[in-house]
Amino acid sequence: MNVIVQLIYFFLLFKNFKCNDITYGSVLKLINLYYEVRLHSHEVKYGGTGSGQQSVTAISESDDHNSYWKVMTPPNIKNDELNVKCGDTINLLHVSTKKKLHSHNFLSPLSSNYEISAFDSDKKINSDDNFIVECISKKMFWDRDDSVKFKHSNTNRYLVVNGQIYSHPIQGQYEVSGKFDNSKKSQWKAAEGIFIKKPHFNHNEKTKKNNQNSEHIHNEL
Repeated sequence: MNVIVQLIYFFLLFKNFKCNDITYGSVLKLINLYYEVRLHSHEVKYGGTGSGQQSVTAISESDDHNSYWKVMTPPNIKNDELNVKCGDTINLLHVSTKKKLHSHNFLSPLSSNYEISAFDSDKKINSDDNFIVECISKKMFWDRDDSVKFKHSNTNRYLVVNGQIYSHPIQGQYEVSGKFDNSKKSQWKAAEGIFIKKPHFNHNEKTKKNNQNSEHIHNEL
């Protein structure tokens, strides 16, 4: 390999694995670009004609611990990468309640779009937990500075905030639902969180396990 080829190789390597890339295992908050509210959940269930599962909303407060989500690989998908690629299928685990972001054909209570819930799927593989990362920037990896959309793999609806607001018992919180949407209402960006930085290895070192060598970056805005 000549010098020019080596330089191109290393340029592409560091360009694609910069620390701004979102990695599996990162814990973060997601902010909706249109309404500037954060994806949120809590131990309040949908009632009425809904699924009875844990509700998912969006809130304006930036310091609520119930707005943290962990980026995970679905249990039935083999993925040895640390960085989340655009087009990857992911699960988002609600950190406080240990339930996964979920959708299905139940109708959302305010807009009658598709319901977005948090559901305990740990004991079995559930494809209704799967969301596809679509990067607006068309980059290779999900970048913390760029907006993304989350497309539910089974219903093909996007995770959206449509502006409708709940009253009691979750007064002031925004409805989150699944909908065909190409506006900023379906665009999200990483906000506060704990991000895992991809380790850089010396060529003479043996590759070690990612979870033993990952560097954590705290970003509390």
